[in-house]
Amino acid sequence: DDVRAADLAGYRIRLLGRLAFPDGRCDLCVAPFLLPKEAALAGVSGVYNAVEILGEPVGNVMMYGPGAGAGATASAVVGDLVEALVCGRHAILPVFEKATDGLSDFSEAVFARYLALDRETDALPAGTVSLGGGCYLTEGMSESDFSALCERLGTAGIRVLSSIRVLPE
Repeated sequence: DDVRAADLAGYRIRLLGRLAFPDGRCDLCVAPFLLPKEAALAGVSGVYNAVEILGEPVGNVMMYGPGAGAGATASAVVGDLVEALVCGRHAILPVFEKATDGLSDFSEAVFARYLALDRETDALPAGTVSLGGGCYLTEGMSESDFSALCERLGTAGIRVLSSIRVLPE
């Protein structure tokens, strides 16, 4: 239902890892996003992955290629085996580090949202557009404001069936 509603509204749903620096903050998340159909990342599908970087003065730069499937997986496995053969048992020692220096409180991040509710309602913020059938596009709001909205809807007996962030343009 979400894929169909997104398509009718001119979007594609894609899983993104996103790092942005709005207003001097550092926002990091991995989540599904709605992207306009004409966005380069919206065209990435199947076994392909892409990295898009927006920078000054270069603008948008995208790297694109296979990231899953038989060939890419086999290449990664062979690479790991070769490294293990060359370096011995110390070759593949994972190092995990959780560095949070510089990350902002994600509750401050602002996104428009696609919402699917269990019924239609007029209890949504001004500027929200109805897509019909209980599906809506909201204007930008902080993560904390969105959580509060979901609580208010729940208190009113309205269930949020799904919620997807909309990638800022």
